[in-house]
Amino acid sequence: MLSLVAVVPADSDMLAFLWTSSVDREPDVYVNQRHVFGATCSPAVANFALREAAKRKDAAIAQIVKEAFYMDDLYWSDDNEDVVIERSQELKTAFREACFELSKWVSNSRNVIETWPMEERAFVVKELAGMGNSQLPKVKALGVTWDCEQDSLTFACRRRGEKAKTLSEVLSILTSVFDPLGIVGPCVLKEEWEARWQQWAGDVKVVATVSIPRWYGLDRGKPSTMHVFVDAATVGYGSVAYLAQGRTTAFVAAKSRVVNPLMTTTIPRLELQAFIVGVRLTDTLLKELENSNRLREINETLQSCRFKDRHVEVRYVPSKENPADLISRGMDAAGLIKRFDFWTTGPKFLKKEEEWPETKVKPPDNDLELRPKALAFLVGSNSADADKCSTVAEFLKQRLGIDTLNCEDFDREEKKIIKETQMGDFGAEISACNKVSGRSHIPRSGTLQRKQIFLDETGSLGLL
Repeated sequence: MLSLVAVVPADSDMLAFLWTSSVDREPDVYVNQRHVFGATCSPAVANFALREAAKRKDAAIAQIVKEAFYMDDLYWSDDNEDVVIERSQELKTAFREACFELSKWVSNSRNVIETWPMEERAFVVKELAGMGNSQLPKVKALGVTWDCEQDSLTFACRRRGEKAKTLSEVLSILTSVFDPLGIVGPCVLKEEWEARWQQWAGDVKVVATVSIPRWYGLDRGKPSTMHVFVDAATVGYGSVAYLAQGRTTAFVAAKSRVVNPLMTTTIPRLELQAFIVGVRLTDTLLKELENSNRLREINETLQSCRFKDRHVEVRYVPSKENPADLISRGMDAAGLIKRFDFWTTGPKFLKKEEEWPETKVKPPDNDLELRPKALAFLVGSNSADADKCSTVAEFLKQRLGIDTLNCEDFDREEKKIIKETQMGDFGAEISACNKVSGRSHIPRSGTLQRKQIFLDETGSLGLL
């Protein structure tokens, strides 16, 4: 894709290189007229080109390209097969006009696949042509395995079944478990796994067979609720999120963390850390799912974790009904598979609001985890000291905090100072002038008792 994007002639020198066919002569200078692989700027430029091509076609196509493209890979879905077929044709047309050719198409619908020419389909789909009821293949989608036949997702382990003899090999196999959605989070986080490495390595083979539906099974036109569970134990803590709509629930994502065994900490503090993980997970998911409930900025410390609106409610649930408890305590593959339905669909009370467990814990009036903090503020005037300035210009520079003063600054600050001074001495009269109209009586006192006053166009008090 990068080679299809031309380099602006003025920038071609930035992609210049030397080449010679003989060491006996000076090298020639060549410049790339197309963007190249490996250049830092190339991915951003290519994505910009894709979006510009989509904008020229249609607003709906532009939105799909903006939200569903990851570099040169497109992942998009809709509830209606006809819409998918129509949009795929529009996408191909839009990019073909910009000299981009979309290919390697694959879908979980045979009806959709049949609408694409054979040469445009992915290789694994081409093999299915004319094979009738053959199962759809499994393909990679951003590192996650997508089973097109079952329309489900599972995690990937590149070094499954290998034996580890050194610490570096152990770490290498651990990092080979790519599970961005946290599907097997409870199994990855397991108590005393260091002493049971071989058992854990065997568990990876077992849990590699589990999967979750790609489609949440929810109606896009109806409101849904996100439920995020958090929990902590001495070995770890984490969070898991679900979407609920009526009696339908769906696993969205999970995050797990291991407690540092070298640090001594309390369960209440770990539970607060788990709460932070849950808030961050919620914030990320709400942005991705375009939910109306947004969260405020979440800083590194718990004291600054605050919800943006009042649509978020915090409740307590017993450990046996909390799916995040599986993360905090960890379990082997057999235990995860046994409770996999509970892990992927959540507790039963998510389907009925009236079945939620009663919160029996009353929050304490004083939280021992919060440190008392005394705040002191020094309130002072932001105006400069006129007695220490020899000229009006020097006074205004000091007042504005600038080194040079132009005529506009001088005129503006002069009017502002007059208004501030008048407001301090004749605030009642100025307020009265703002409230009355025409020749209505304006109450006056002091030096203005027998004067005719008015407000000019700048809001300053004047005398007739």
